Amino acid sequence: MQTEATFMLCNQREEAPAPLFCQTQRQGWFSGSEKWLAQSGTSEESCMAGDVNLFLTDLGDPSLGEIEVMIAEPSCRGQGLGTEAVLMMMLYGVTRLGLTKFEAKIGQGNEPSIRMFRKLHFEQVAVSSVFQEVTLRLMMSELERQWLLEQTSHVQEKPYRDGASEPC
Repeated sequence: MQTEATFMLCNQREEAPAPLFCQTQRQGWFSGSEKWLAQSGTSEESCMAGDVNLFLTDLGDPSLGEIEVMIAEPSCRGQGLGTEAVLMMMLYGVTRLGLTKFEAKIGQGNEPSIRMFRKLHFEQVAVSSVFQEVTLRLMMSELERQWLLEQTSHVQEKPYRDGASEPC
């Protein structure tokens, strides 16, 4: 079965735009899950699985993006949605923003997220006992860039239409 997702590019504040892709579910993603089947009048927002954010926080280093992902809907966790969302956001960061470094700050107890980022070639570079989080980093060498392009070769960028209200 081919999976499909919609990612909406939103600006949270016009004076400091930060890309936000919101991942939504479509019919057929979860076989046997009545919750996600299309229902008349269901908006994309009510089908939200989670989000992935990319922050450009270091004014001294415009090639660094801090990335985070949250799969809010518990029934959607552990199915690869976070990995797919992070890969798509990294693709956006590399191809559209010219990023060459990514960092992720993750709670020390969030083993699933730490494992996911490590699977995506991130390496631990710091631990903060004060904030109880680890910092993972990925440097985008040419080899890493090619790997990312291969992992996202199926991605097609399409404009998101404001006001679109297709059912899930």
